[in-house]
Amino acid sequence: MIRRKPHFVYLFTAIAGCWLAALFLHLGAGLYFPQPFGDESFFFYAAKAWAENSSFFAPELHSGRTLYWMPFGYPFLAGLVLKWISPEFIGLRHLSFAGVSVAFFALCGFLIREKDAGWKIALTGLFLLSRPWLVCGNLARMESWVLAFLGLAIYFSRNPHYRISWFCRFLGGSFHTIGVAFAPFWL
Repeated sequence: MIRRKPHFVYLFTAIAGCWLAALFLHLGAGLYFPQPFGDESFFFYAAKAWAENSSFFAPELHSGRTLYWMPFGYPFLAGLVLKWISPEFIGLRHLSFAGVSVAFFALCGFLIREKDAGWKIALTGLFLLSRPWLVCGNLARMESWVLAFLGLAIYFSRNPHYRISWFCRFLGGSFHTIGVAFAPFWL
């Protein structure tokens, strides 16, 4: 008697393969794709100030005061990464890749319960390997974590723990103001 592997084993293998390919692309891109630009320095110096002084005041940005350009969810998280994991700029790019990865795994977790999950997960994997997702996961900015919280909100939207979904929706707003725009969806 021949035993067949369950369908979900193939799906998990495809998910893992797509993520490993994206990790390979991310590590290959390094600091070259895209080149570091000015916006990233704002978040790097704010995170560095938080890691070193527990304050968002960064004299590299403004000598007299703290700049309140964006919510401080991302610089707080990035400051923890700079303090405990990697004190270099590339560590923040890895943090952004982690956000894209959370979004990808959350969406796959949501889709795996759907009918015809195979092609939907394959399409999600193609998005993960596309150029915009590679750039989003390789910038020291907060958009990847807004996508991560949105993906988690979608994942938890059908669970009995729907309050976690609401929490994730509003947590995205502490990273970027556009994160608040996702709060009313999937009621």
